[in-house]
Amino acid sequence: MSKPRFFRKKIFFVLLLGVITSVAYFPTNHFRFFDLVEVPILSWDHKIPYIPWMMIVYLSFFLKLALVILWTDHPEQMYRAFYGYCLIIFVSFFIYLFWPTKFYWDHSHCHDFFTQYLYLPMKKLDSPQNACPSSHVSLSFAGAFIFLFMGCWKKGMVFFLWASLIAISTVAVKQHCVMDVVFGFFLSFTCCFFVFIS
Repeated sequence: MSKPRFFRKKIFFVLLLGVITSVAYFPTNHFRFFDLVEVPILSWDHKIPYIPWMMIVYLSFFLKLALVILWTDHPEQMYRAFYGYCLIIFVSFFIYLFWPTKFYWDHSHCHDFFTQYLYLPMKKLDSPQNACPSSHVSLSFAGAFIFLFMGCWKKGMVFFLWASLIAISTVAVKQHCVMDVVFGFFLSFTCCFFVFIS
C-alpha cells in the first residue's frame, strides 16, 4: 500500500473511531435503564488534591487517540489499534448500560481559569455517569498496550507514559476516583491482549 493511500486510510479510521466513540458513549452518559451506583470513594481519593491545570493533560486524551493510529507504520498495526479501541468501547458500552455508575465532585467553588473555561464547559456535554471503568484510562492505555504487545517498545513506552499522566489527571481534576482508574487499566490490558492473540 502506498504511503499517501495508507495515510488517507489512517485519517478515515481516526474519524470513524470518533464517530463510534461518540455513538457508544453519549447515550449511556445521558440516559439509563437501571439505578445509578455511587462509586466507592477510597481514603486515597480524599488525599489527592484538586489540580486545575491538569485539565490540559486530561484533554490531551483526544489528541492521543488520533496519534496512536496516525503513528502506525503498517496496516496490521493500524487495524490492531483500531480493533483494540473498538473492543474496549464495546465492552464499556454494556458495562455502562447494565451497571451505570457515577462519580461527582462539586467544582462550583473553583474559580480558576482551567475550571471555569475548560472543565465546566466540558461538563455541559459530559454527565457524572459512565464513571467506572474510566474510558479516559482504558482508551489511553490501549495504544500503549497494542504497541508493546507487537514489540514496538519505543512507541509503546511513549504512549504508556502519556497514558499514565492522563490516568493521574482523571483523579487530579476530580473527574474519576482511584477505583475507576484501576478498572479502566485492567479493562484496557485484557481487551488489547485479546486482540493481540486473536
